[in-house]
Amino acid sequence: MSWPFLGKRERADFHLELLCVRLDDDTEVQAHVPVYHGKNHISSAGPKEKTAMVRNARGTESSCEDYVKEIAELLSKLKIDDPAVTVLWQEVQRQKLDNKFN
Repeated sequence: MSWPFLGKRERADFHLELLCVRLDDDTEVQAHVPVYHGKNHISSAGPKEKTAMVRNARGTESSCEDYVKEIAELLSKLKIDDPAVTVLWQEVQRQKLDNKFN
């Protein structure tokens, strides 16, 4: 199956993988999920390290901070709970506020 929008947006570093996703009602469905396997994978970094990376990174179209914010807001709007995104976005906001008042 071709996903031209995701393929273009995520480029070669993200591969769409067919994964099993559990819905709120415990139903399991298959979904194409972009999964990053590139050299910049940061799964072992802690929340503060990831936040520093987010605050300093910039893509071709916007900042990484903007990207994380958009993802967090979209997931919230769709009522999808992703603790990794929630914690990261909260930490980005907290550090930004701390820097503003220090």
